[in-house]
Amino acid sequence: MSKVYNSALQARVEQFLQDRQISQAKAAPLMGISQTALSQYRRSMYDNGDISALETERSVTMSKFYYTYGTDPRYPYQGGWTEIEALDRPGADKLFQMHHPDRTPGILNCADIYNEDEFRRTGMDEDNFGACCHEKITIKGRGLCC
Repeated sequence: MSKVYNSALQARVEQFLQDRQISQAKAAPLMGISQTALSQYRRSMYDNGDISALETERSVTMSKFYYTYGTDPRYPYQGGWTEIEALDRPGADKLFQMHHPDRTPGILNCADIYNEDEFRRTGMDEDNFGACCHEKITIKGRGLCC
């Protein structure tokens, strides 16, 4: 019996790669799958189990995460935050670490991390130690926002 692929989801994956101008190699870890699995899926040749499970688990919807800073002079910034757009928290952490390496292995170089809803509820989107958003990081790169 041949596998039935969700052609609409495959089209979304292709659109995601095109819109963000990123390679499959960069996108796969952010999606939480291997490069091989993504390549096979894109070609409708996924051979590692049930395709519906892969399609159900994965989405190309990006979320925002906020990495906040306190007053420690060793943080990349004092006060304010970095906004990261990624598929999930582990992907956002990897992007953050690419730009701001851990001072201590395994401990992110920031004060705290919030998803978008949590961040809005803190009130820090108005002010965090007199500072605002310092930068936005996506899988395409980094830009300033203050």
